[in-house]
Amino acid sequence: MNQHSFQDFRKTALETRYLLLLAITHLRKKNHFGASEIALELTTNAIKHHLLEQREVPTGAMLQRWIKNKNPPAWIIKSATLLLIESSSYKPQENEIIPLSFTFADIYKENSIEEITKKIPVNIKSHLSFDLMEKAIKAGDRERKGVQLRS
Repeated sequence: MNQHSFQDFRKTALETRYLLLLAITHLRKKNHFGASEIALELTTNAIKHHLLEQREVPTGAMLQRWIKNKNPPAWIIKSATLLLIESSSYKPQENEIIPLSFTFADIYKENSIEEITKKIPVNIKSHLSFDLMEKAIKAGDRERKGVQLRS
């Protein structure tokens, strides 16, 4: 994959990452969560995982606006990703694979690709192959310890 392709991967991941927020919203609404409850869960999870420090919980309307405008902040996408991968009922849709792999790689950017792939839960492992994760890492332009990325 050449540098242009990595840039395309990154562009696609960033343009479609809102789908991960939409996915967790749908998943939680099946359990009768309202938008405000989902926003609270995402914020609490982000703080728990040190994605951000204390902050005011966004309103449910703000959450919906981020999805509609396709412009959610990175912290909420990372939080949504962590909640999605923790859910045994989550099965990524085809259009979620690139933003999911890209965000997952970004969350664990301090780890080697081997360590990252070990963190992928069984229910989504078939969707996030070693090669795909390698592309996500390269597209994120992150240096990893203990791994040489193929060009």
